[in-house]
Amino acid sequence: MSINSSYDNSWDFSDVPLSIRQGGVHFFHHYTAKFIPQIPEKFITKYSHNCDVVLDPFMGSGTTLIVAKSLGKHSYGLDTNPLSIKIVKAKTILVNENVLKEIDDFLYWLSVRKENLNHQLSLFDSSNDDPNLFPGSELWFRIDVAKKLRSIINKYSTYSDEVKNFIEVGLSDLLKGMSNARMDNNLPTLPDNPIYIDRKHYYREVNNDTREILVYSRLFSQISRMKKAIIDFNKKTDSSLICKPIQGDARELSKYINSCDLVITSPPYWSAQNYQKLHCLSFSLFNLSINEKDEIGRNGHPNYQEDMEKVNKELAKVLKGYYGLVIGEDSKNNEHLKVVDGVIKAGFKLVDTFIRQISNQTFFSKQIKNEYIYVFKI
Repeated sequence: MSINSSYDNSWDFSDVPLSIRQGGVHFFHHYTAKFIPQIPEKFITKYSHNCDVVLDPFMGSGTTLIVAKSLGKHSYGLDTNPLSIKIVKAKTILVNENVLKEIDDFLYWLSVRKENLNHQLSLFDSSNDDPNLFPGSELWFRIDVAKKLRSIINKYSTYSDEVKNFIEVGLSDLLKGMSNARMDNNLPTLPDNPIYIDRKHYYREVNNDTREILVYSRLFSQISRMKKAIIDFNKKTDSSLICKPIQGDARELSKYINSCDLVITSPPYWSAQNYQKLHCLSFSLFNLSINEKDEIGRNGHPNYQEDMEKVNKELAKVLKGYYGLVIGEDSKNNEHLKVVDGVIKAGFKLVDTFIRQISNQTFFSKQIKNEYIYVFKI
């Protein structure tokens, strides 16, 4: 199908610095192919009313939910990825005296162990900590690193579930950098030898046997930043607003959500990222799992379009207002247009189309030059 559309540079946000795009709680955890918060912010502001409930059926790292709460809206999000649920729960944790007390206790515990203190090795010997984090972990982590990770896990295991999750998300974001994985590969990959050339960062030599890995110091910095951001987020948002991440399949959306007023989402693409492999260290360390059959886009183009049609039929059951679909251009097979055709077949009317140029090429193998924002009305 062909769709009339026009380029609108007001959706590009090319002048928005990374510090703003990843400001607030958005920096908590890297997540491949997430969209920038300015997109749902503009869409929700433009198409919603005062008391609307916002839904993102492909929640990812929770950008839509964070923005919706910041704008005073109730929100729900679905994702089949359990790490996604952990990330969003960390970004939306309600701060109270007990939560802060536990986070501060953990930060103090880290502070006296930070590797830049000369006496830390003698005072805090981790030789008794079990370096076996999960089956095969000895390949991924040096013994000294693994023992520190074990001591960290033992410490935060004494806290409430909310704070434990908060710390795990901060740790998860750092795991690959603390591991023996190659620094020049997004997918965690072990080098053939401990010493290798980092092809991404100026072809420098990396020695995994001897390089400095400041486990306690890195985590102290990460959790400190997260604490500051979550306190600020709580101050600026209404704690009574619903902001709920749900581990569920968007193809069965009506099982989880009865009604919503606005949908804004960026669905997985026809060659979706394998998030279990991208975050395999976190999945292993935190004992998470996902069935690849549950991931839309994992089984090729025909199944992808069938799956998206199921999602759109479910959205037609629960949505009472506008539907924003943010999707990259497929210049080869026009898969993005097939998705749009499926939305229309589900009973939606296309009311607006915007094109934005992608200036920060960091996803989908840097192949997508334009992104479309399709606006539908049920």
